[in-house]
Amino acid sequence: MQALHASLRPIPADPDSSEDDIEDESVNFREFVNEESDEESDEESDEESDLKLKWTKKTQQVRVENYVHTPGPTSHLPSSRGVTSFFDLMFSRKVLDLIRKQTNLYARQQILINPDPKCEEVTIGELKAWVGCLIAMGIDKKPDIQLYWDSTWKLPLVADRFTRDRFLQIKKYLHLADNKAIADNKTFSIDRLAKIRPLIEVLVENFKKQYIPNAHLTLDEDMCKFKGRNLMKQYMRAKIVKWGYRVWKLCDAATAYVLNFEVYTGAEKGKVTIDLASSVTKRLTSAYKGKNHIIIMDNYFTNVPLFVDLLNTSTYACGTIRSRRKYLPESFREKKERKQGEHEFWQSNNLVATIWQDKRPVYLLSTCCESSGDDTVSRKGADGKIREVPCPPSVKLYTTYMGGVDRSDRMVRTYSSSRRSKKWWYRLFCYCIDTALANSYILYNHSQNHQQLTYFQYVEQVTLGLIGTTSRVKRVQPSSEKKKKAKRSHPLQVSGEHWPIKTNKRQRCRYCASHAKKKSQTIYACESCQVHLCIDKCFKLYHTRS
Repeated sequence: MQALHASLRPIPADPDSSEDDIEDESVNFREFVNEESDEESDEESDEESDLKLKWTKKTQQVRVENYVHTPGPTSHLPSSRGVTSFFDLMFSRKVLDLIRKQTNLYARQQILINPDPKCEEVTIGELKAWVGCLIAMGIDKKPDIQLYWDSTWKLPLVADRFTRDRFLQIKKYLHLADNKAIADNKTFSIDRLAKIRPLIEVLVENFKKQYIPNAHLTLDEDMCKFKGRNLMKQYMRAKIVKWGYRVWKLCDAATAYVLNFEVYTGAEKGKVTIDLASSVTKRLTSAYKGKNHIIIMDNYFTNVPLFVDLLNTSTYACGTIRSRRKYLPESFREKKERKQGEHEFWQSNNLVATIWQDKRPVYLLSTCCESSGDDTVSRKGADGKIREVPCPPSVKLYTTYMGGVDRSDRMVRTYSSSRRSKKWWYRLFCYCIDTALANSYILYNHSQNHQQLTYFQYVEQVTLGLIGTTSRVKRVQPSSEKKKKAKRSHPLQVSGEHWPIKTNKRQRCRYCASHAKKKSQTIYACESCQVHLCIDKCFKLYHTRS
């Protein structure tokens, strides 16, 4: 069994919509009650802890300290700065220097093994333009990267900036960490993300530095698409992206800004599921302890010891919970007949465990909500009419703020630059670019000095700005007016000696290149004409063409 259980959310009919989209402030709660595994229950029952709680059905006052920080971007750019400046706050010079340094280092290492006379060192300006081309390819998706330079299907924005060979050469040597240092330090055997860890650390540092979040934060998971062979690959049947790397994200619930994220690298020896979920939560929220934040999470993360630990650091939490979790009241698992809208609660100081009857029982735990209130949610009846159903405060809080990560996921997927590659970490690299782009858009929208743009308009302008970047030494790509090479015309009914010879280098057949649909390569050439030709048919056709 995999260490992490699949998310239990239903997939929406509209593939562009988020799993946690809420219509009329209602929510489709997971069917987590009957889908809990016996294995997880056994794991939790084996835990040893001295945590003792006294649950009561009497209402107690829930004390919650106010959040006093002013949310918003920490950098305020003047109106004279373009949209690319906001992307530079996320994908900073430090990030570009890291990629440039490691890419050039890897290229030099590879050239010693396989000489590549055409290889040139990549510059910062060229690298920014290359990233811009990746984003442009995410807007205009083509099944094969070669098509961006095809005479029929090419994308001029990319084709006029880079030659195909140069673009693919940068992609070939793209690197984010020193392989030799990883091997010498034996880091890779410990950290499976060693090849992309430096980039993730710098990006997360930028994410935290550039934005002060609101009081409510959302903790949930996302999937980075990947179908290759890798130990970290996960299958999650209830996700839109079913195969890939599992990514835990902490987002600002109001704006969907990604504050921190972590890629799941596999089960840790001796760690049970509940310990893993708690440790992930503590790591992601460590920078926001003691600030009176409220963390909203789903039933995978929610457990009583975690909520107690967070409360001790002045961090509040609310989330759905699985009824078999340990330390809950004994009567919490009992099945009772309730009408829709009815609820029952148990309280231990700030801890409030609630069962609310929707179409099915919904189990919640919170440290920031009163046990009862006058809140309602909208529900559609059998007759199609919308009516208000009473609900406890924890349900209202959960339905209002749980969608933060899902809105972020939707933005990351919309114009994703992700593409297949032989490098297992390349999908994660593209995921980092897409996340940085989405975060920079949120910063832009919160800037009072700039006009509001849709996400597409913003991505479009960032792309044009990056591709138009020039280097101080030279242009990223020479002028599109390339010198036309004189084409050697085919001989017509030639006379004299034309004999086939075997060469040391395999090249494309000259006749196939201009006449045949299938462009073959051959090691045979004409001794007199000095062109490669297929020996079976093309040699004769080339020399006798009228």
